[in-house]
Amino acid sequence: MKFIREGHQYSNDELADLFKGDRSHIVASLFTQLRNGRYSTDFVGFVSSRQDVYFSAPKVNMDAPDGRASGNLLRNVLEHFMTRIPNTNSLEVDQARRLEFKDESLVREIEIYLSLANFYMINGLYIPEARTENRTYDGRINWSKTLARTLPLHCDEGSLYTDPINHSYTRKPDEVSQIFASVLAHLDSKYGGLFIEPLAQRMKADVLIISEAALLANRTRWSALLMRAMQGTARTDHLSMFLALRQFFEDHPNGNGSQGPRLLGTFSFHSVWEDALKFVFDDQFEDMRHQLAQPIWHFLDARGTTKLTGGKQRPDVLLETKDKILVIDAKYYYPLPTERCGWTDLVKQLFYSESIVGKAKEQVRNVLVFPASLPDKIRVRGKVLLEHHGSAVKKFSEILVVEVDANLILRAYAKRVRLPLISNQLREICYPNKS
Repeated sequence: MKFIREGHQYSNDELADLFKGDRSHIVASLFTQLRNGRYSTDFVGFVSSRQDVYFSAPKVNMDAPDGRASGNLLRNVLEHFMTRIPNTNSLEVDQARRLEFKDESLVREIEIYLSLANFYMINGLYIPEARTENRTYDGRINWSKTLARTLPLHCDEGSLYTDPINHSYTRKPDEVSQIFASVLAHLDSKYGGLFIEPLAQRMKADVLIISEAALLANRTRWSALLMRAMQGTARTDHLSMFLALRQFFEDHPNGNGSQGPRLLGTFSFHSVWEDALKFVFDDQFEDMRHQLAQPIWHFLDARGTTKLTGGKQRPDVLLETKDKILVIDAKYYYPLPTERCGWTDLVKQLFYSESIVGKAKEQVRNVLVFPASLPDKIRVRGKVLLEHHGSAVKKFSEILVVEVDANLILRAYAKRVRLPLISNQLREICYPNKS
């Protein structure tokens, strides 16, 4: 497993060392060459190839002190986003670089790993149970010693023994145990540390670990063994584990699945950030859209005046507090002030506030919200003023610049949790309680 960082500039030598045998097709798919000869990517997510697994983390620190985002957090964030924004998934890399890339076989492989790892952490190595019996010297079961000390119940069909003498069980690893340990060890070598703590130190199975090549070479036989194991158990956790193992053999990229790099992520993480703020702040646009004027084209022709819509205005987030309105634009620039939005974004924000109908100028507040890594979760970083010769032009509203903790926002988004406390803090920042 290797780490990439969105927006980081890599030299040609760094890419050659990072990707090795994967370099040609992954670099062509993910990276853009900059004017200075270095390479950068705006992809955020996971890439799995024949050689390795790569995790491209967002440019804003999401979790760990070293700046590496939690893989499990990002997986849940992407899952929520793709659920809320339907019909935008692309199953292969194309030149247009559509918004989402979601290779289902990669999604399932991650789920298989997490399922097997969870089973292992709860139950340890899978070892089947078998009931022990007393046997004679030639290997036949000694029914008189095995079945019962009490008298049997007699019926037309025969005798029924209700109280077996021997209730003990034996546990001995079999081939299914070997398949379980081998597949989990293989997946842990790829994903261990990205989603959960690596299991390598805990894997002390009393079975020989089969190589990946040997696993795949005998996939038909392993699938048949797993099918028989499924037919012989009623335990739901065992059934789920057997199904996960069978799915591994069906989906593996060196088997019947995809032969190229498999992607789960997006080239437009700014869209994820925007949707996260909409969700976490509990956007009120649908309740307030009637207060926002929309541009309409008026054309003169032989029939008179024809009206055509000029496109609908849609601020990222609208919040209302008593008789006041917050017009919020989510901006994915990091860190401030080195990275910041341009002139067109500022003009659009000013136009939004001017388009609010039925409110005085002081009742509408413009806010730009940027991601940051903050101990206090939210803070004012500054403001934008339209100035002329050093003096603010009063007919234009100021735009408040606010930073929020990205880790807090994305964790809440991944868990489908609103943050009214943070949105109320933002309201208080914009309209302080003078009392």
